Amino acid sequence: MKKMFALLLALILAAACSCCFGEAGAETPETEAITEPELQEELPEETPEASTDPDHIISGDWELAPLENSTAMIVRYTGANKELDIPEEIDGRQITAVGDRAFEKCTKLRRVSIPVGITEIGANPFMLCSALKEIIVAADHPCFEVRSGVLYGKADRRLICYPCAFEETAFAIPEDVEIIGSMAFCRNESLTGITIPAGVKQIESGAFYECLSLEAVTVPDGIAAIPDKAFSGCAGLVSAILPDSVTEIGNWAFFGCTALPEIHIPAGVTAIGYYAFAYCETLDAVTVPEGVKRIATATFQNCGRLKEAVIPAGVEEIGMDAFTGCFKITVFTPADSYTAKYCGYYGIPCEIR
Repeated sequence: MKKMFALLLALILAAACSCCFGEAGAETPETEAITEPELQEELPEETPEASTDPDHIISGDWELAPLENSTAMIVRYTGANKELDIPEEIDGRQITAVGDRAFEKCTKLRRVSIPVGITEIGANPFMLCSALKEIIVAADHPCFEVRSGVLYGKADRRLICYPCAFEETAFAIPEDVEIIGSMAFCRNESLTGITIPAGVKQIESGAFYECLSLEAVTVPDGIAAIPDKAFSGCAGLVSAILPDSVTEIGNWAFFGCTALPEIHIPAGVTAIGYYAFAYCETLDAVTVPEGVKRIATATFQNCGRLKEAVIPAGVEEIGMDAFTGCFKITVFTPADSYTAKYCGYYGIPCEIR
């Protein structure tokens, strides 16, 4: 609540300042037209209800999306079972797929088994199943396997779900994993360290979302993008090492990493998303790479201890509230740059270099 209040207050102050500048008749640097910046998606705790999609089938606690040949995909489960064997068939339809987050927020679920007939599983279907500690898959399952309690896809070598109820403090992702799936480690509160092997080629959105105790992570070389919400809400993160192969940092990527004191943005980065480093309250200094043309909305919002931001001449646009709440900041940028004009207009301390 305190953070949300601060954010809303910052928006009100920014709007007030904007009105004052307009009345003075000054020329405003062009920024994106945004009337209400998108706020971070909250992850509610209550048990979800089934959707009202007219094409879906509701059968008791199950919501299904019909597929070809009398098969179906599980879209949502709304039951409260502690132990659950996913059925092979529901209402005469063979279950062949489990959709994204299908069992999300089933907070009483402790054990679940996946039948051989299921050949597709979307983004972490057991996200926010806060009591889940056991996933069972047959040893001869053609598509999926469980190793040390963690669910993997065989064909794409994807880590699908690391149960958020696991209490281990360290985990080494197996060497043969190539993809860390969307929300795979979401809201695990015990892990302080995760080892990502060199073979990982892709990290999907929200992979480590709100891993509250995670302290350090090294992303291996070869990863091109830090996706949306990848480390968002990792409040204990004090070290994040990014490889030179990274060219893009997504929206909300490090939002709310309140203990992160520094971040080296690789020189090859050309795009940094909105709110990417917002609320990194202990971040001390940042250098924006030469290839970046646009600093998005609220990229560094409420980085209260940020003292130095080095911004290159090539930046052509800075979004709304990019530095709102950065009360100690001094921006270093070349003379006659867009950034220098932006800082002059908004009264942000700026030194020419």
